[in-house]
Amino acid sequence: MHARPLRRPTVTERIDRAVLGVPAERRSSVIFVTSLFGLTACAGLATLALGMSLGSAGGAPGVAGSLLFGLTLPCLVLMVAVVRRRAPGRMIWTAMLTSGVIVAGGPLLVLINGGWDAPVFVGGRWGGSLVALRDAAWVLWAVGVALIVSGVLGLASAGRISAAGR
Repeated sequence: MHARPLRRPTVTERIDRAVLGVPAERRSSVIFVTSLFGLTACAGLATLALGMSLGSAGGAPGVAGSLLFGLTLPCLVLMVAVVRRRAPGRMIWTAMLTSGVIVAGGPLLVLINGGWDAPVFVGGRWGGSLVALRDAAWVLWAVGVALIVSGVLGLASAGRISAAGR
């Protein structure tokens, strides 16, 4: 008799097991951290909305809001899954894909409203400075592409994209 080879769990299955394995006594700390991520995501969304409403003057808030909201969205989805004690499944990969589009769209918002010379605030360890969009856009696009690629690969490993291609 031949034994069936064991199938390695996908990344999605490992994340689901880790989420469901969080002990109940850590629930209060998880709820606290989730509320912090929620507040951060709301601040990013509000900043993004402010940047969109200001038009050409909203370059810096638009980019900052897209980056802040885009980077906290996958974390927020994961933390809400832990609080609800439900496996996130493909939702984490969809959140990463959405985040990539949001982060990559920030410079496009500034480009439409203000052009390549629109000022964008780039923060650093000891303050920050305003730089032209053309100097900061490639960093945001690289982060956006990394999130999009991660989301697509995660969805493919979960079977959503690969099953549609068959």
